[in-house]
Amino acid sequence: MYRHILVGLDESAGAQQALESAIDLAVVHDATLTLLSVEEHLPVYAASIGEVEETEQELSARYQQVQQIAVQRATGRGVQVETLIYAGAAAQTITRAAEAGGYDLIVIGAGKHGLLWSGLLGSTAVRVVETAPCSVLVVRHSALNIWVREVMRPDVFTVHPETPSADVASLLLERGVKAVPVVDHAGQVAGIITGGDLLERGGLSLRLSLHQQVDPETVRDQLARLSAGGRIASDVMTDEVTTISDRAPRREAARLMAQRHIKRLPVLDAHGCLRGIFSRADVLRYIAALGSAPAPEPSPAGFPHAGGRFVSDVFDLAVLTVTPQSRLDEVVGKVVTTPARQVVVIDEQRHVLGVITDADLIGRLSGPAHAGLLHLLRSHLPFLGGDDVGQQALVDLHEQRALDVMQHESSVIQAGATIVEAIQRMMAERQKRLSVVDQQRRLVGIVDRQALLRALSQLP
Repeated sequence: MYRHILVGLDESAGAQQALESAIDLAVVHDATLTLLSVEEHLPVYAASIGEVEETEQELSARYQQVQQIAVQRATGRGVQVETLIYAGAAAQTITRAAEAGGYDLIVIGAGKHGLLWSGLLGSTAVRVVETAPCSVLVVRHSALNIWVREVMRPDVFTVHPETPSADVASLLLERGVKAVPVVDHAGQVAGIITGGDLLERGGLSLRLSLHQQVDPETVRDQLARLSAGGRIASDVMTDEVTTISDRAPRREAARLMAQRHIKRLPVLDAHGCLRGIFSRADVLRYIAALGSAPAPEPSPAGFPHAGGRFVSDVFDLAVLTVTPQSRLDEVVGKVVTTPARQVVVIDEQRHVLGVITDADLIGRLSGPAHAGLLHLLRSHLPFLGGDDVGQQALVDLHEQRALDVMQHESSVIQAGATIVEAIQRMMAERQKRLSVVDQQRRLVGIVDRQALLRALSQLP
């Protein structure tokens, strides 16, 4: 049982994470908090009394601002708070304050200091642990330790179990979203519906992301087929839904999505009601926005060492390729049979020249070739078999080449790049996967969002 908790506080991310943990503990144990900020580095050499006083006043003003914000956060949770500002060496000052005040617990962050404490807080934390007169909780800061509720999307569109599947598809198309939670009338999550669910169980024959590439008549035909099927949301939804609490750290959300190969999580409050949705893209977008993190040092041989921190640790060697002169029926055969729905265009030396996706094919083909391709995609025919229309489609595609439809700008990343750099590139260019190249820009593999998320969830 903790009654009096001392928190080491500055403006660093690690200290802020420690504050959040201390507030949670204080709520659970009905404890009081004392926020201690330490003015650690003051002018010493050739400093006048006026210079020292000026620095003390500047630091005190900054600490007062940091503490004022922290007090508001704590009192908003019903926690009683007092504040202290001392001068001295951080670890020694925290230890002495804990002893003098008779505290039950010290909570301190681990990570890099902000501007107010210099050096590594990790080393300060170690010294506090070694000399403290009471228990010490060291909170490791990570970009993935932010609470899910702080970054989830609260504006979630929902449907009910009895909503017609055609209305669900229309909602996804109109809103430009990839999934919609199904909630009962009490606000409890009963399931979730994605474009894949509509393809598998709803009667949809063309995946939702391709509807932007086809004419309005084709879209209307798709929705009419769904409506005629008479299915409702409860018929097509995935009812075993992985959810997460709004009080869970982002790291837990990333781990769940990586382990279960899912792209999004409905977020629930303490009563089990839907509060928002949290997606794989939300994790990656946040990491990309943090800016470049220091990379681990490479090995003496010049190759990145293992540990999941580099693209070379996580990319997939299996990637389907074609050449600019490959026949389009061969290209389509590869595109429609791979889950990635794309192939990479390379030259004889395996230099990356471009990429071709199913959306590229639909958008750039016309006439009989376009109609035949849509038929192949809608009917999910085996590429080398199928009906007469499918066979004719192969003939129409045979005379064209990959060069006619490829994107000449392909997103690539060096195998030696960090996963953070790969995420930044992926999010900046709005890509779901990147071609991985060696130092001579020769293709060696491919990396996708799932691989990067899995690597993130394993980092400390």
